[in-house]
Amino acid sequence: MTKKILILIILLFCTNIQSSKILNISIPKSGTFLLMRTLELITGKKCAIGLDPQIYAPSIEILKGSMERCGFACLHLVFKPQYENFLKANGDKACFIFRDPRDQLVSQVYYMLQHSPSHGRFTFDSLLTALIGDNDRSPQDILTHFLTLKLDVLSSLDYISHIKRFDEGFLGWKTSEICYTTRFEDLVGPMGGGTVEQQRREITNIAKHIGVHLNEEQVEYVVLNVFGNTASFREGKIGSWRKHFKEEHKQAFKAVAGDLLSRLGYELDDVNW
Repeated sequence: MTKKILILIILLFCTNIQSSKILNISIPKSGTFLLMRTLELITGKKCAIGLDPQIYAPSIEILKGSMERCGFACLHLVFKPQYENFLKANGDKACFIFRDPRDQLVSQVYYMLQHSPSHGRFTFDSLLTALIGDNDRSPQDILTHFLTLKLDVLSSLDYISHIKRFDEGFLGWKTSEICYTTRFEDLVGPMGGGTVEQQRREITNIAKHIGVHLNEEQVEYVVLNVFGNTASFREGKIGSWRKHFKEEHKQAFKAVAGDLLSRLGYELDDVNW
């Protein structure tokens, strides 16, 4: 595809964009940059990380200032009715992405081991156990450094070391009328283990939600350019948890996460997986 055609495609995207601001909301390690890249390709605009990405629960004043300043922001925003009401009142558009919590946990452990040297003295398995939420057996200092960097505003170690409580802090966006909700598995496409048909549908639906009409050529352009090449990209594969979850991890997850997987549509029940 020539540079001239690429510029034309981007200009076509931009002329369709409505004036509302866009907010990319995600659970950590659940496809933040996949959704951000999708929105950038659809709009032809570069996403500005409008908030400190470590802040999960900013004040309305901070949220308002960042949305007004950036117009297109990306953050891990826990669900609160006041956030929803603020976005609704301003006519802003929001997209929310989540992922199989087991793959989310595996991705989080890799991220912690890579980006926080203090975690190097712990094994992959011990960190995975800690993040699942076996608090009785997990030393708190496993997560202290990560807590300091990521979740100081939540002021609860249990919040990060209990997967169900952590994810449920965000899942209110899943049923919010102002959000289009997508799953990592539906958006990632065949290079990540999904299908191109579902990927095309999600791209089309996301675009429609933010006020952009895409023709087939434009959808294909997004499909061809959305996978990989982002700041925290490692593998981007569906089902990688199967390579890492030992029987003790499965049992620990089942004990603390309850019906999380069946509620999110990843398993038919809470026991037989």
